[in-house]
Amino acid sequence: MAVTQKITITDKSGGTHATSEELMTKLAGDVSTLDSVTSKIVECTNDGTLVSSSTLTHGGRGVEIIRVWDDASWADFQSVAGAGDSDFSDAGWEVVSVEGGHPHLTTRQDDTFGE
Repeated sequence: MAVTQKITITDKSGGTHATSEELMTKLAGDVSTLDSVTSKIVECTNDGTLVSSSTLTHGGRGVEIIRVWDDASWADFQSVAGAGDSDFSDAGWEVVSVEGGHPHLTTRQDDTFGE
């Protein structure tokens, strides 16, 4: 079973970005401890064990990333040493990561179902 990860990244410096890639490039430049994490993401993307998509948000100040990992790659990724919360906040970034669930699955109650 695959693991879904939703990451929300916000640039708190007040700058805006034209693309998700531009924002991520600035993040990597601001937070030098991301090198090993970035390398693992590239490796898993290249070998097909990670599929991801990103959407620019908040008028170019943020990005939402949805990553779907296979189980083995997720376990490997969890063991990679990376940036801590203070590394991001000290550099002017907020990063929130949530794992599990399906990002596009919603539920609703239908009281008239079957009538």
